[in-house]
Amino acid sequence: MIKIPTQFKHQCPHCGVKYEHFIPMGDDAVQQSREYVPNQILTSTFQGYRHPRSVEQLNAYWKGCTIVAELISDHEKQYTKEEIDFDVKVALRHIKSFRVVNGVTFLEVDSISFANLKHLEACHYFDRAFNEMARMAGITVDELMDMIGVVRGKG
Repeated sequence: MIKIPTQFKHQCPHCGVKYEHFIPMGDDAVQQSREYVPNQILTSTFQGYRHPRSVEQLNAYWKGCTIVAELISDHEKQYTKEEIDFDVKVALRHIKSFRVVNGVTFLEVDSISFANLKHLEACHYFDRAFNEMARMAGITVDELMDMIGVVRGKG
């Protein structure tokens, strides 16, 4: 028996066929699920959240950080996705704690992990974060989303 996180989908992310199914969520879960053969009938017990935050949301965030780092880097300064993440969190005041020592401020930003942000808080954070990333890069949010490869829903 294996215990892996899964995510309920209405459409196959690989082929686009529309049907309800559960897919392994994360690289470790995919590896563990390979213990079984395709189309094997399994007995499952599901327990989850009403509105789980998606891995796609986090992947889009990190891809956005990477793209912005590439866009604003030059021959004098090469930015990393981690630096962009830090700057976005500071701009959005997503700060866990700070200290001032000898006139120097040290910031510890808060994590955006599943454990720290509820679904609606995460959605609000990411909306604001993509706006901030676009501002940093001097482009529109739509241009950034196109670069990330995200199809934005209506309304």
